[in-house]
Amino acid sequence: MRVATLFPPALCAPLVVLALGLGCSAGNDKSAAGGHGDAGDEGGGLQGIDASSDSALDEDAACGKATYDGKRVPASMLLLFDRSASMADNSKWTNGVSAMNAALATADDQLGVGLLMFPASKWKLPSNCLLSFTAPGCAAAWADGGCKDVLTTPNVAVDALGKTRSLIAGALAGTGPDGDNTPTRWALKNAWAYMQSYATSGDRYVVLVTDGEPTTHQAATGGIPETNIQCSDETTMEAETSAASAGSPVVKTFAIGVPGSEAGATFLSSVAFNGKTGKPGCTVAKGDCHYQIGSASFATDLQAVLTEIAGKVASCIFQVPVGPDVQPGYVNVSVDTGAGLSALYQDTSHADGWDYTDATQSHIEIYGPKCDAIKAMTVSNVKILGGCKTRVR
Repeated sequence: MRVATLFPPALCAPLVVLALGLGCSAGNDKSAAGGHGDAGDEGGGLQGIDASSDSALDEDAACGKATYDGKRVPASMLLLFDRSASMADNSKWTNGVSAMNAALATADDQLGVGLLMFPASKWKLPSNCLLSFTAPGCAAAWADGGCKDVLTTPNVAVDALGKTRSLIAGALAGTGPDGDNTPTRWALKNAWAYMQSYATSGDRYVVLVTDGEPTTHQAATGGIPETNIQCSDETTMEAETSAASAGSPVVKTFAIGVPGSEAGATFLSSVAFNGKTGKPGCTVAKGDCHYQIGSASFATDLQAVLTEIAGKVASCIFQVPVGPDVQPGYVNVSVDTGAGLSALYQDTSHADGWDYTDATQSHIEIYGPKCDAIKAMTVSNVKILGGCKTRVR
């Protein structure tokens, strides 16, 4: 594998060693990494451990009969990129495309990445409607407002970046800023729906990159007709972001404000906060939960932000082999932070420990401080051991 300078946690994943066994003997009869021990050993039987002990199990535990090399499941994210007309100002589009290509050029090939640009520019307000609100068809055009002028499927479908990198670069090169409005609500809704339907065992994210406040619904007033009905309001969008981050499956949302979005800082901060990606200690009122980029070094700063986000989306999900050597209730997890192995408990509250991701019990996810350490790459390896009774918090 090549070394990544961007998204390093996704590529430089901690080694996962899974030692799983049905039978247990008094000795330590285990196969080499990647192989299987004796599935029989009928005289052994599964053994328990002292649940009150904090000592970690390792592959020398008598219960462990087979050792597997595990694999971390990569996260997947859909880049939601604003291409409204205002992105043409001050080279924002050119700098944004340059930064995105530079970021993806050094990213891990296994990271799931796709691209959805908005608006789709299939809707345009007729020019005569700017002169007369009462001209035929203009009331309906203003009411529409292009709020749903967003593709329902991405310009580039999410897949391993090794497959999508060139497709994303091509899609960005083949278009440019265009669009009368900024239909952020339906861009987010379509992005969430797509990511919820995307087949993966890893975490799902949407990364919103925009240069302005969203187009919102405006009631009729002073002879101006009702406009942008389907755009709704910012409060609705914020609530919908919360629903996505609490849905099944969960889709979390990052927000990046590029130059021109400063006036909408509170909204973008709320999207990040409700999307479960807010910066530690941030508050919506201060508008500091999202990433705000200035104009001085836009391209460099955007690339740096994408680097930081990539570290946060590094997955804490690991595959568990499915086979006769694996028995639910007899699996344990330990992590090595450089000072030796530290045991984790199965924690169904998902506060501090590990748990199965779903009823198939084919993947586990680590939660809390140890997950943070994995993402920060201060965990050198994770060991999943089978054959001894699961330690439950």
